[in-house]
Amino acid sequence: MEVTELVQAIQTLNAEDAFRPRLTPEQWKVIGPYLTRHEIRSGDLLIKQGDTDRSLYLLSQGTLLKALRPDIKIVLGGPEV
Repeated sequence: MEVTELVQAIQTLNAEDAFRPRLTPEQWKVIGPYLTRHEIRSGDLLIKQGDTDRSLYLLSQGTLLKALRPDIKIVLGGPEV
């Protein structure tokens, strides 16, 4: 996976709690082959509470809604990503 788009998205984050890894371009190139791109539409389920998935998800565009209640699932919102 080409990580340039992801790195650019991360660099533009301005939220106080934004993910800001301190990786060099060379380190991103090492990580790149281990990343896979998934396009998920608005409203699609990403993870549901109680899942044992140990994956790391990096959102390059769009928004994510999370809810920590058994009757609400984690879904993507906003524009299609």
